[in-house]
Amino acid sequence: MVKKLLVATALLSAASVCSANVITFGEHALPNLSHPTTEWASQGITLADVYYYLDSRDTFDGVGISVLNSPGKVLFTAPVSNLSIDFWVISGTGTYSIFDAAHNLLESFSATVTSVEVLGSHTFASSSIASLEFKPDFGRDQVSTLRFDAATRAVPEPATLGLLGLGLIGLAVARKRCAAKI
Repeated sequence: MVKKLLVATALLSAASVCSANVITFGEHALPNLSHPTTEWASQGITLADVYYYLDSRDTFDGVGISVLNSPGKVLFTAPVSNLSIDFWVISGTGTYSIFDAAHNLLESFSATVTSVEVLGSHTFASSSIASLEFKPDFGRDQVSTLRFDAATRAVPEPATLGLLGLGLIGLAVARKRCAAKI
C-alpha cells in the first residue's frame, strides 16, 4: 500500500512540470495571410502590429510574422522563460528585445544585414518574459519560429487522483493494523 502511495505522489509531482511550446505560424498564416492578433491565444500568445508572410527565401519553413517600420509584438499570456526564436532580417538592422510585465528591458540583440539577408536563431536567457518586440531600422524583420517554456500546473487525471485516494486509504488501514498490534 505504501508503494502505491509513493507511485501516486510521484505521478502528481510529475504533473507539475514545464511544458515547451513551439509556434511555427503556418497553421493560421496559410488560410489567411492577414494581420494576426489572437489566433495563437490557446498556445499562450497574442500578436500586435505584425502581419503573416509566406516567402520561400525563409529557409526555416517559409512562413512567419513580419513587421514593417513599427515594432511588432508577441505578448505572452503568462510569463515564460527560455525563449528561442528563428529570425530573418531582409535589410538594415533588426532589433529583437524581451521585456518583463512592467515593460522593463530584460535582454536585446541586433542582427545587421551587410550584403545578403540574415537568417539565424537566438535564445534569450531571461525568465519572466512578458513580451518580445522586434523592429527594423529600415526594411523588414521577421520571426519564423517561437520556442518557449511556460510553467504550467497540469490538472491530474481522475485515475491519478483515484490511485492517490486508494494509497491514502491503504496507508490509513496499515497504520490502524500497526496500532492494534502495539
